[in-house]
Amino acid sequence: MSAHVARAKALSSRDRSQYPCPMRRVFLAALLLASSCATNGSKKPPTNPPTTQPYYVNYMPFGAGQFQNGEPVKGAVFAVTECAAVTTSAALWLYLSTAYPGDLVPIGHAERVQTLERVEMATGAAFFAAYAIGVADALLHYRARTRLAPSVVGGSPGLVWSWSE
Repeated sequence: MSAHVARAKALSSRDRSQYPCPMRRVFLAALLLASSCATNGSKKPPTNPPTTQPYYVNYMPFGAGQFQNGEPVKGAVFAVTECAAVTTSAALWLYLSTAYPGDLVPIGHAERVQTLERVEMATGAAFFAAYAIGVADALLHYRARTRLAPSVVGGSPGLVWSWSE
Protein backbone atom coordinates (compact mmCIF):
# COMPACT_ATOMS: atom_id res chain seq x y z
CA MET A 1 0.00 0.00 0.00
CA SER A 2 1.41 3.38 -0.97
CA ALA A 3 1.93 6.16 1.50
CA HIS A 4 -0.77 8.26 -0.19
CA VAL A 5 -3.42 5.56 0.17
CA ALA A 6 -2.46 4.92 3.78
CA ARG A 7 -2.65 8.62 4.55
CA ALA A 8 -6.04 8.96 2.82
CA LYS A 9 -7.43 6.01 4.80
CA ALA A 10 -6.02 7.39 8.05
CA LEU A 11 -7.56 10.80 7.40
CA SER A 12 -10.91 9.32 6.49
CA SER A 13 -11.01 7.08 9.58
CA ARG A 14 -9.94 9.96 11.85
CA ASP A 15 -12.71 12.26 10.56
CA ARG A 16 -15.62 9.75 10.68
CA SER A 17 -17.52 11.75 13.23
CA GLN A 18 -17.24 14.91 11.18
CA TYR A 19 -18.53 13.61 7.82
CA PRO A 20 -21.53 11.41 7.04
CA CYS A 21 -20.82 8.17 5.17
CA PRO A 22 -21.22 9.43 1.54
CA MET A 23 -19.08 12.47 2.26
CA ARG A 24 -16.27 10.24 3.54
CA ARG A 25 -16.24 8.37 0.25
CA VAL A 26 -16.04 11.62 -1.70
CA PHE A 27 -13.25 12.85 0.56
CA LEU A 28 -11.31 9.58 0.13
CA ALA A 29 -11.80 9.62 -3.66
CA ALA A 30 -10.60 13.23 -3.87
CA LEU A 31 -7.48 12.41 -1.85
CA LEU A 32 -6.72 9.37 -4.00
CA LEU A 33 -7.21 11.39 -7.19
CA ALA A 34 -4.98 14.20 -5.93
CA SER A 35 -2.25 11.75 -4.92
CA SER A 36 -2.34 9.94 -8.26
CA CYS A 37 -2.15 13.27 -10.13
CA ALA A 38 0.79 14.32 -7.99
CA THR A 39 2.71 11.12 -8.65
CA ASN A 40 1.87 10.95 -12.38
CA GLY A 41 2.54 14.64 -13.03
CA SER A 42 6.25 14.07 -13.51
CA LYS A 43 5.77 11.50 -16.26
CA LYS A 44 5.66 12.62 -19.86
CA PRO A 45 2.18 11.96 -21.30
CA PRO A 46 2.14 9.37 -24.08
CA THR A 47 1.62 10.66 -27.60
CA ASN A 48 -0.96 9.13 -29.87
CA PRO A 49 0.10 7.49 -33.12
CA PRO A 50 -0.61 9.49 -36.26
CA THR A 51 -4.10 9.11 -37.69
CA THR A 52 -4.82 8.81 -41.38
CA GLN A 53 -7.24 11.36 -42.80
CA PRO A 54 -9.86 9.81 -45.10
CA TYR A 55 -9.20 10.80 -48.70
CA TYR A 56 -12.84 10.71 -49.81
CA VAL A 57 -13.69 13.73 -47.62
CA ASN A 58 -11.85 15.91 -50.16
CA TYR A 59 -14.63 15.20 -52.67
CA MET A 60 -17.50 16.22 -50.36
CA PRO A 61 -19.22 19.57 -50.89
CA PHE A 62 -19.72 22.43 -48.42
CA GLY A 63 -16.05 22.80 -47.43
CA ALA A 64 -15.65 19.37 -45.82
CA GLY A 65 -12.15 18.95 -47.27
CA GLN A 66 -11.04 22.34 -45.96
CA PHE A 67 -12.37 21.55 -42.46
CA GLN A 68 -10.51 18.22 -42.55
CA ASN A 69 -7.29 19.96 -43.58
CA GLY A 70 -7.50 22.36 -40.65
CA GLU A 71 -8.65 25.40 -42.64
CA PRO A 72 -11.92 26.41 -40.96
CA VAL A 73 -12.18 29.88 -42.53
CA LYS A 74 -11.87 28.49 -46.06
CA GLY A 75 -14.29 25.72 -45.13
CA ALA A 76 -16.87 28.23 -43.90
CA VAL A 77 -16.49 30.34 -47.06
CA PHE A 78 -17.03 27.30 -49.29
CA ALA A 79 -19.92 26.06 -47.14
CA VAL A 80 -21.77 29.39 -47.22
CA THR A 81 -21.12 29.97 -50.93
CA GLU A 82 -22.20 26.52 -52.02
CA CYS A 83 -25.22 26.50 -49.70
CA ALA A 84 -26.43 29.88 -50.94
CA ALA A 85 -25.98 28.90 -54.59
CA VAL A 86 -27.67 25.50 -54.39
CA THR A 87 -30.51 26.84 -52.23
CA THR A 88 -31.21 29.70 -54.63
CA SER A 89 -31.12 27.44 -57.66
CA ALA A 90 -33.36 24.80 -56.07
CA ALA A 91 -35.83 27.40 -54.77
CA LEU A 92 -36.15 29.03 -58.21
CA TRP A 93 -36.60 25.65 -59.90
CA LEU A 94 -39.29 24.70 -57.37
CA TYR A 95 -41.07 28.04 -57.82
CA LEU A 96 -41.02 27.90 -61.62
CA SER A 97 -42.14 24.27 -61.79
CA THR A 98 -45.09 24.85 -59.44
CA ALA A 99 -46.12 28.30 -60.70
CA TYR A 100 -46.05 27.26 -64.36
CA PRO A 101 -46.94 23.56 -64.58
CA GLY A 102 -46.44 21.95 -67.96
CA ASP A 103 -44.18 24.81 -69.09
CA LEU A 104 -47.20 26.94 -69.95
CA VAL A 105 -46.16 30.55 -69.44
CA PRO A 106 -48.51 33.46 -70.23
CA ILE A 107 -47.11 35.97 -72.72
CA GLY A 108 -47.04 38.75 -70.10
CA HIS A 109 -44.83 36.66 -67.77
CA ALA A 110 -42.38 35.39 -70.39
CA GLU A 111 -39.65 37.97 -69.82
CA ARG A 112 -39.78 37.56 -66.02
CA VAL A 113 -39.71 33.75 -66.29
CA GLN A 114 -36.73 33.87 -68.64
CA THR A 115 -34.86 36.08 -66.18
CA LEU A 116 -35.65 33.68 -63.31
CA GLU A 117 -34.51 30.72 -65.43
CA ARG A 118 -31.22 32.47 -66.17
CA VAL A 119 -30.68 33.19 -62.48
CA GLU A 120 -31.55 29.57 -61.67
CA MET A 121 -29.00 28.27 -64.18
CA ALA A 122 -26.33 30.77 -63.10
CA THR A 123 -26.66 29.87 -59.41
CA GLY A 124 -26.58 26.17 -60.27
CA ALA A 125 -23.41 26.73 -62.29
CA ALA A 126 -21.96 28.80 -59.43
CA PHE A 127 -22.57 25.88 -57.04
CA PHE A 128 -20.73 23.43 -59.31
CA ALA A 129 -17.89 25.92 -59.88
CA ALA A 130 -17.48 26.50 -56.12
CA TYR A 131 -17.64 22.74 -55.57
CA ALA A 132 -14.92 22.10 -58.16
CA ILE A 133 -12.68 24.83 -56.72
CA GLY A 134 -13.25 23.46 -53.20
CA VAL A 135 -12.30 19.93 -54.25
CA ALA A 136 -9.18 21.18 -56.05
CA ASP A 137 -8.16 23.24 -53.01
CA ALA A 138 -8.79 20.33 -50.62
CA LEU A 139 -6.71 17.98 -52.77
CA LEU A 140 -3.93 20.55 -53.05
CA HIS A 141 -3.67 21.01 -49.26
CA TYR A 142 -4.41 17.40 -48.26
CA ARG A 143 -2.23 15.91 -45.53
CA ALA A 144 -2.58 12.14 -45.24
CA ARG A 145 -1.38 11.86 -41.67
CA THR A 146 -2.02 14.10 -38.70
CA ARG A 147 -0.81 13.53 -35.17
CA LEU A 148 -2.95 14.32 -32.15
CA ALA A 149 -0.57 15.28 -29.37
CA PRO A 150 -1.72 15.61 -25.76
CA SER A 151 -0.33 18.53 -23.84
CA VAL A 152 -0.56 19.71 -20.24
CA VAL A 153 -1.56 23.35 -19.91
CA GLY A 154 -0.39 25.40 -16.94
CA GLY A 155 0.73 22.37 -14.93
CA SER A 156 -2.85 21.46 -14.09
CA PRO A 157 -3.84 17.80 -14.17
CA GLY A 158 -5.67 17.22 -17.44
CA LEU A 159 -5.10 17.02 -21.14
CA VAL A 160 -5.91 19.50 -23.85
CA TRP A 161 -6.13 18.05 -27.36
CA SER A 162 -4.68 20.11 -30.15
CA TRP A 163 -3.75 19.47 -33.79
CA SER A 164 -0.07 19.44 -34.55
CA GLU A 165 1.96 18.38 -37.55
